[in-house]
Amino acid sequence: MSGFTIRRAVDEDIEEIFRMCMELADLSDDGDSVKTTPENSASQPLIGYALYVYTFSTWDGRSAFLNDIYVTPDHRGKGIGTDLLRTVAQDVLDNGCVLMEWCVLNWNSNAIEFYKSKGAFDLTEAEHVHIYKMPKSSLEKLAK
Repeated sequence: MSGFTIRRAVDEDIEEIFRMCMELADLSDDGDSVKTTPENSASQPLIGYALYVYTFSTWDGRSAFLNDIYVTPDHRGKGIGTDLLRTVAQDVLDNGCVLMEWCVLNWNSNAIEFYKSKGAFDLTEAEHVHIYKMPKSSLEKLAK
């Protein structure tokens, strides 16, 4: 696929990344839950992003967690998501990681099939692992 560039985000991209985060939240019917806000304006329109962090797996060692991968609706089906995921995979490998994990909402069958087609498997099905989330209010209560 040509006609787009995959690159690391810079500060000037915040507005455009925020716009796509809001699109993703609206797609999940969860737009009111977005707490982040843009801090400066972008220099050019962006059509997708991948947000990931490095972590550590007790059993496996250095790993990564893919928080989001998103392509704007009018640019889907063009290989951009695959190229984003491929770029992340290469960066993760270059940084010594042995695995990458992420979560997918169960209603998002397109994403599930996309990830499975790339060699991913459902950890809940395979290893009966459940992901838990603790919101700030619960963290505060626990910390007291």
